[in-house]
Amino acid sequence: MGRRRNGKKAKHATVTDAKHYDHPDLKAHVKAVKASLRESETLPHEVPVSSIEVLRPYVLRARARPLLISPFLDVQDVLWEGLGVKDKSADEEDTFYSEEYLNIVDNIMPGQFHRVLRQIYKGEECSNNEDKDDEGDYDLEKGQELAGIFIDLLHEAYRSSRNDLVRNLKSHIPLYLTKSTTLSRPLLNPSAKGLRGFNHVDFGAAIVGIKYRNEYRANPEAFCAEVNNGTRQHVYDSLPSFLFADDKEYDPPVPEAGLGTGHLLERCLRLELTGDFTAFGAKSTSRKASKPFMWRVSQVTAEIIPVLTAVIYVASSSMGEWGTADGSYDIVRLHQSVLRIFRARDPWTTATLKRLTESIPELLVAPKSKKSKGVLDDPALAAIPDPADIIFEKRKERAAAAQEEERQRQRNLAREEERKRREVAAHEKERKRREVAAHEKELEPVSLFKVLAATSGHTIMTREDGIMTRGRRLILNIKGLSPIASTALARRRRAEAQSRTLTTAGSIRRQPSSTTGSFQRQRSFMTGSPHQRQGSRTVATTLPAVDEDDDDMYGDEPTLKVARKRSRVVLSEDENDTYNIDDGKIADVLEREKRIQRALRSTEETQLATTPNPIRGLSQTHPSQSARQTPFRIPAAPPSGKRQRTGPVLNSGQQQERRQLRPWTNTQASSASACTSKRR
Repeated sequence: MGRRRNGKKAKHATVTDAKHYDHPDLKAHVKAVKASLRESETLPHEVPVSSIEVLRPYVLRARARPLLISPFLDVQDVLWEGLGVKDKSADEEDTFYSEEYLNIVDNIMPGQFHRVLRQIYKGEECSNNEDKDDEGDYDLEKGQELAGIFIDLLHEAYRSSRNDLVRNLKSHIPLYLTKSTTLSRPLLNPSAKGLRGFNHVDFGAAIVGIKYRNEYRANPEAFCAEVNNGTRQHVYDSLPSFLFADDKEYDPPVPEAGLGTGHLLERCLRLELTGDFTAFGAKSTSRKASKPFMWRVSQVTAEIIPVLTAVIYVASSSMGEWGTADGSYDIVRLHQSVLRIFRARDPWTTATLKRLTESIPELLVAPKSKKSKGVLDDPALAAIPDPADIIFEKRKERAAAAQEEERQRQRNLAREEERKRREVAAHEKERKRREVAAHEKELEPVSLFKVLAATSGHTIMTREDGIMTRGRRLILNIKGLSPIASTALARRRRAEAQSRTLTTAGSIRRQPSSTTGSFQRQRSFMTGSPHQRQGSRTVATTLPAVDEDDDDMYGDEPTLKVARKRSRVVLSEDENDTYNIDDGKIADVLEREKRIQRALRSTEETQLATTPNPIRGLSQTHPSQSARQTPFRIPAAPPSGKRQRTGPVLNSGQQQERRQLRPWTNTQASSASACTSKRR
C-alpha cells in the first residue's frame, strides 16, 4: 500500500481538442469520454472499442498491462478498490492505495486517468479541484454505471492482451526452444499442449530447475518418466533452466550466475517487443510502430522479465490453459521471485537489464509513413533528376575519361620511343667513337728504320733475326726491337761455335728426304699453339730456325707474334705492345726488302766461295746438314700465279748421299704432301 503521487503529469503541447487525454479542461474531456462510453454500448460485436477515437489511448495502454505489470492482475478489482479510497489532506492520516492500482494509474494509463475515472464515478458535480472531489452531491448510481462500463472495457483489453501474449509464445516456442531451432524428436501436433512439458525431452529440459540440469541431461527419458508417474515432485525450488545459457551449470555459491543469458528468453523478448522478424537479431520489416514505442518504454524493465518468465513456462508446459500453477509448481511464486531479483538496485541487475536492452536491435521503432500519393506538379518532384539523364551524363564522363586515358597512353608511348631513340643514338655515337679511337690507335706510325725487310706471298729466312712465316702473312724483321729475337740469335751463334758449322738462317724448304723433325718444328712455327690462337686474331709463332738438335732454345720463353688484321700488318712483342704499318707504306718496305735480299745473296755467295765446307765430314750422319750448305735464294714467282716451294738447291752428289743414308718412302711422301696442303 502507498500514497498517491501528488505531482500531476506534465502536459505536452497544449491541445484544443477535448477528445485528447491531455486537454487542459478536465470536465470537457470527461464529458467526451462519457459520450464515447455510451456509444460503445451500441457498437456491433465485431467492431473493436479501439475504433472510438477518445477511448483508443486508454484501450491500447490497457493492453500493455500484462507485459508491463503482471499477467496475474485482476484489473476490475484493483480499479474498483481504488475508487473506494478517499484522498485526504497531507496533515491528516495517510490514505493508502494498492500497489497495483498505483502502477496502473500512474505508470501505465495516459493523461490524468485517476481524475478522469473519479469524475466519471462521481458524476457532474465533481469539481476540477481534486481536493474538493468529495464535496457536493452526485448521482452514485449513474456514475457507477458509466465507471463500470469504462472499467470493463479496460479489463477486457487487458485479458485479450494476455491471451495474445500466451498464444504468440505458444506458436513460436517450438522453433525457439533449441539453439539449433531443431527438436530432437518431432512435435507431431504443434498446437497440442499435452505433448509438451515432461512429455517431450526438449520441453522438459527447458522447464526443469537449473539445480537439476546435469541430472536431467544424464538421462532425460528416465527423469521425465519419474515426474509423470509421480515418483519425483516437480516443484519450484530453483529457477527454470531456460533462463540460463546452455553451457551454464548450477553454482551453489553464486546461484544467479548466468541468469538472463538463455537463448529462449532473449528470442521471446525480441518477439514480444519488436516482432517475430527480429527474434533472431534481424531488423523489423513491419510498418507498424513497436510496442515499446506505443507504450513509451525505452528499455527492458524489471517487470517485463518476470512476466515473460511466467508466460514462457506456461507455453512450454503441458498446461491446457492459463493458470497459476502446474501441478505442484507455483507459477505465481515464480513470477514474484524473479520480480524481486530484478527489482533489486544492484550492479548485477543494472548490467543484466542493460545487456538485454542492447540485445533488441530496434526497441523504439516509430511507425513508418504510408506511401504518399504524390502530386506531379509539386516543385520538389520536378527537382528530382531523371535516371536517363544520369545515365547519359555518366556515359559522357566515362567517354571523356577514356579519351584522356588514351591521350596519356599515346604521350607515354611517344616519350618511350624518344627515350629509346636517344639511347640508340647515344649507343651508336659511342660505338663510332670507339671505332675511331681504335682506328687511330691502329694507325700509330712505327719508325721505318726498325724495319729491315718485308715481303708477301713468299717464304724467306733472314740472316739477322730468323723471323719467318708462310703463305699470305707478311714478314717483318725487326732489328734491335725484340729482346727475344736477340736471345734466340745468341743461342744460335753459340750452337754454331760449338759445332764449328757455318749455316745460314735455315731453310724451310719442305722436302720429304730432309729431317722430319725439322719439318714438324717449322710447321709448329706456322700454325702456333692453341693458346696463341685466340679471338678473331690470326697468330703465328715465329722463332729463328736452328739445328733440330738444339732443342733447348725452344723453351717456355715468350715469342714474337706476327698477325694480320684487316688490311693492316700488326707486329707485336706481347698483347699490350702493338706496332702498325699503314698499307700505304708497304710498297716502300717491300722495295727496301728487295735491296736487302740482293745484298744478302751477294754476301752469302762470297762467303761460300771462300770458306771450306766443314759439313762434308758429317754428311754420313745427318743428310739434312748437307741441305743447309746451299745458298739461300728467293725463286721467281711462277707465271700461273701459284706458289712454289723454295729452299736450298742440292747438287747431284748431295742428293745421292741423302738417298743412300735415308731413302724416301711413300709414307713419308704422303705425310709431307698432306702437311704441305694443310699449311697452304
